[in-house]
Amino acid sequence: MKTTLTIIAFLYSCLVFAQDPPEKYQKIWAEVNEGDSKKAKKELSKSIKNNPEDPWLYWMSGILINNGTDQGDAKTFYEKALAVDSTFGPAYYSLASLLDDDSNTDKKIELFSKAIKFYPQNGFSYVARGELYLKKGLYELAMTDAESAKKSELIDLMAVDGLIIEVLYAQKKTRELHAFIKSGNYTDSVFMWDTHTINILISVYEELNQPENVCKVCKSILEDYDMVGIPVPETISEKLKKCK
Repeated sequence: MKTTLTIIAFLYSCLVFAQDPPEKYQKIWAEVNEGDSKKAKKELSKSIKNNPEDPWLYWMSGILINNGTDQGDAKTFYEKALAVDSTFGPAYYSLASLLDDDSNTDKKIELFSKAIKFYPQNGFSYVARGELYLKKGLYELAMTDAESAKKSELIDLMAVDGLIIEVLYAQKKTRELHAFIKSGNYTDSVFMWDTHTINILISVYEELNQPENVCKVCKSILEDYDMVGIPVPETISEKLKKCK
């Protein structure tokens, strides 16, 4: 699936939420995500010297780099986290997220599988692996991961629903796809989905003769994309011309 900057931002925020460090590191974690990056780096370096066997510290150092607020190789820190604890699930998730989909699909599936094995609470690992199964045409495995994600402790159901919609569409299960979309409310806050998923949603509303929902979705996308400074896809712009 072709991913936009918006979905990347969303999945990253999910990762942060789903893999919150222990209470003792919350102050540093706040600095890593929304505070002073220099202070966070200094605190992390100090903490690593005092607790060199704690994988959370290396993982947070990698996240600091991923945030774009520090220079360095995030991969090195994630690997260091696993060197001190090979069962540290968040690092497997983060390593997988660094890899390009097109040339590393099988490797990413392997890493997300390990993330699931050692950190099953994180439903986003199931969604991420499910998207890769979808890409390989393994629809039953993709749908199984979607169902598993629903049952996990830490998940945003919109992420799961986006995967289900993509799987049903790929399988050409039109009746099931229509029923699924009719059963939910997808006319706003779908910015975390990629353009392909959004276009599927719009096409279904058109097939169901629901132009008002088409316009609601397009206007919602326009508002959300404008907020983060991302150009609205041409397909959405064309639909907006027909909306009042």
